[in-house]
Amino acid sequence: MVRFRGETINGEWCFGLLSESKGYKGQPEKGFYISNSAGMPWAYRVRSETVGMGVEINGIWWFEGDIFNLGDSNIKYQVVWNDIAIMGKQIGSSSYIGLSFWNKIMTLVGNKWDNPELLGGRNEQRD
Repeated sequence: MVRFRGETINGEWCFGLLSESKGYKGQPEKGFYISNSAGMPWAYRVRSETVGMGVEINGIWWFEGDIFNLGDSNIKYQVVWNDIAIMGKQIGSSSYIGLSFWNKIMTLVGNKWDNPELLGGRNEQRD
């Protein structure tokens, strides 16, 4: 099962189904919307740059932009979409790891929007 996460203009995180409105007559304002199940117009408008897909692994949801470690707080990974799957990309490196294999020792430490300092001094936000 896949679901999405996005941040509203009020800074609240929403989770659920993703819809895009083109803003045509009779539709909500142009933008991205996340709803729990009913769809638009009962949905929350979210900032497009914060929208990320998530996957559930052993009861835990991981979303694009989440930052985690594998026990060593000096080595962090960011959840990213890598061509065919959501994976962990080591921050400051070109190495990737599979989330399913490592999920039992992964520790969520934040995300790139609420905790940009976790990305280090480099501009990793746009990877």
